[in-house]
Amino acid sequence: MSLDKKELALINELSEIEREDKLKVLSELLEMGRRAFIIKLYKEGKVSIVRAAHIARISVSEFMDTLSEYGVTSRISYEDYLDGLENLREVW
Repeated sequence: MSLDKKELALINELSEIEREDKLKVLSELLEMGRRAFIIKLYKEGKVSIVRAAHIARISVSEFMDTLSEYGVTSRISYEDYLDGLENLREVW
């Protein structure tokens, strides 16, 4: 896969603004895009919060913080949360 002229120009411009290597800028763009895409999947109900966190390679609590940062409310009800805590207590 290759980048077209517009994408390369964007990376060049962002690299200049950030005063960072182009590869670092591209890596950051991919990470930000990956997280945004995973949040989209979660909002659409296509993945659970656990699956979304796994795909994002972060803990569920970190993903919940990320959702909060982006103003996305969790689809987990308070009762589900309490049930999850009770299940955790039984396992430990």
